[in-house]
Amino acid sequence: MAGVGTGVREQQSGTAGINDSNRYNRGQLVQLASNMDKDEITMGAVRLTQVVSEEPQSVVFLVDSYDRENGTSFNFNVNMQSNLFRCRKLTISRCILPKLHNITPMNNTFQFQYERKLQTVPVLLNLLSPPVNVTLTIGYYDATTICNEISARMNAAVIALEALNPTGDIVPPIFVCSFDGRTNTFNISMIPAVQVGPLIGTLTKWWLITNSGGFLTRGRNFMPFPITFPFINIPALDGFHYIGLHPAAQTNYQSSLAGMTYTRYVTLHSNALHQYSYAESRTSSTYIPGKIIAILNTVGSLVDATKFAGVFHPAEYPNAPLISILNPQRQLQKFLDFQVRDEFGFLLDNIFPNDPMGFSFWMSISF
Repeated sequence: MAGVGTGVREQQSGTAGINDSNRYNRGQLVQLASNMDKDEITMGAVRLTQVVSEEPQSVVFLVDSYDRENGTSFNFNVNMQSNLFRCRKLTISRCILPKLHNITPMNNTFQFQYERKLQTVPVLLNLLSPPVNVTLTIGYYDATTICNEISARMNAAVIALEALNPTGDIVPPIFVCSFDGRTNTFNISMIPAVQVGPLIGTLTKWWLITNSGGFLTRGRNFMPFPITFPFINIPALDGFHYIGLHPAAQTNYQSSLAGMTYTRYVTLHSNALHQYSYAESRTSSTYIPGKIIAILNTVGSLVDATKFAGVFHPAEYPNAPLISILNPQRQLQKFLDFQVRDEFGFLLDNIFPNDPMGFSFWMSISF
């Protein structure tokens, strides 16, 4: 075929209609040849074809949980005043989120046990304390303040427990939490308890217990310690001590790298906006429900490795899908619902149990 440059495939003889079962073997139906090797193009004598595109018209929907018809700050319904006609696509543009506590009601409690007494009759046994409960104060912590909080709460719990002991046979242990800025890790150690009763000895072992409080299970982004499964001890005859050492008992515990944050991201959900979407976003987590319309990065709440600053996240640029909202009525209903959840699937109302600041965001809706 004349006029076709080198390397361009010619159309083979014959025809290949749209219903021809052999049409894919008929060669190239349209001849393609680049013109970028032509002198008039490369020298700028002839301009390339110019293409102009125009984005579809759009409007902005501003949503503020303060303006909710009902619900809570992070699980609410709003009235957008009227239906919106002829809209086709929606995406979240910006979000303003209060900075989240790193010690929250979801990760502020844990239990521990420690060696409490040595018994010589009838045999040498380790008698242990009952599980000791610790509750940390909810708030924003840096490395220094969380060390002080953990040390104070653990020692107060030990003192309260020892006050119930009528024998007074040991000097209570002291717990110390420290931070190593070189490795970005925390360490909780026990200064040994000293027995002054029948057998003089040093009691050095203790361990953290995984419970529903979440310091070990939902504190993985803040101060991650190994998961220690609960240990069933045999109560002693006095009903106060326990017999036997936990397999994970040790003198001190060191955390892995400390992230100093509770949740790394927040997800925004809406049932109403997914009613006519083609599909839902998916996650690898079994905790987070579907119908996600945006994901916000929250690790920017730290101004350095350990410290918070300010009250709000900056206007976040969320990762937000482009969702189809075209329905048979060709209108977006004015009543919309929204839920904001952490990476464990819990509503953020659980993090701000008292008087939370509102959650605001705006959406771009195109026609």
